[in-house]
Amino acid sequence: MRISDIREIFNSIILSAYMLFVGFHYFVSEDIRRIMLLSIVILSFLALIYTNTSGFKLSVSFNSLIKYGLIFSLLVLIELFSGVVGIQLLFVLTAPAFAYFLYTNKFKTSILYGVFLVISSKFITYIIDGTDLNTIFDSVSRNYISVIMIFSSSIVTLIIWEQERKIVIIPVLLTFVVSLFAVGRSGIISSFILFIGLLFPYIKSFLMTNNRYLKFFISVFNVVIIVFVVGLIMYLLVSFELLDAFYSKGFESSARVDLIVEYINNIDFINFLFGYNFYDNKLFQNFGLNTHNSFLKLHHYAGFIAFIFLYYIIKASFILLKKNYVALLILCVLLLRSFTDTYLFFSIYDTLIIYILFLSFKQKKIIVNNDKKIIII
Repeated sequence: MRISDIREIFNSIILSAYMLFVGFHYFVSEDIRRIMLLSIVILSFLALIYTNTSGFKLSVSFNSLIKYGLIFSLLVLIELFSGVVGIQLLFVLTAPAFAYFLYTNKFKTSILYGVFLVISSKFITYIIDGTDLNTIFDSVSRNYISVIMIFSSSIVTLIIWEQERKIVIIPVLLTFVVSLFAVGRSGIISSFILFIGLLFPYIKSFLMTNNRYLKFFISVFNVVIIVFVVGLIMYLLVSFELLDAFYSKGFESSARVDLIVEYINNIDFINFLFGYNFYDNKLFQNFGLNTHNSFLKLHHYAGFIAFIFLYYIIKASFILLKKNYVALLILCVLLLRSFTDTYLFFSIYDTLIIYILFLSFKQKKIIVNNDKKIIII
């Protein structure tokens, strides 16, 4: 076995551990979850150290490190001033570290695919058994089922795309199906966009092939997928639970809108700079001090620095629009999903966002393959 293969296996083990920690940490008690979060922190820094020993090395100037150190110091001061300093600061360090690991190394995609199937099979088993999905997590709602599925499938899809220029449909299809059963409106819409967004280039690419047998096989496969998805949606609509979720409550939750309005109404110059500490606000107290919006959470913790980070996200989006459709699609889906839950920013899920930022700012342009076609599996 070649040294490069051994490194890829080792990389995959590290990433698999990270994916499993993220995928299962809501199933356990608070004490065990803290141990798992600590393990993620250790994994992130070990991954960063390991990155320096192999693979492509990201050129980071001393000035860049100084700038990042200043931004982190500002974040600490802002959180101290507003009285919200906490463990979330660790993710400001660990997320870039692990994103750097993803960016600078290669992985055995078959291993990652297997890990995704393990995570998704957990939810599929609950669905088949008829388990009440509101009871499976220890501290969050069933809405986080779609969060975990989107995060896990996006990592697998993006890494396979970056390494092999292949679009994989099964992970995003399973994500959409599981999200349908989880019922959460934002999860259904986000996972549907992810699935359809990858299905179109998938179909377009197979139409370009000259192999008639491959065309026939993929045509049948596409028909089966479409029939399955349409049938599943109709079944859930007839079962009324999904129908009620959309038609009785609409696409937006009035409670979430109320939280956004309340947050904005309390913004003055000081709160704009340092973030609004809503811990004494009765409306937020009624919702367990949960903003139900990742962007409010970002400003709550980071103050004006939130706008700097959002600037880089917007800038990355325009860059990706020209050279990396898959990464842009995943970025948009992650941001869309974050409008109704606080899973992004100062969290374990930030790794994927920062990884996409790294991809957007690297100098190398994307080359699909020698035939200028997307390879499909």
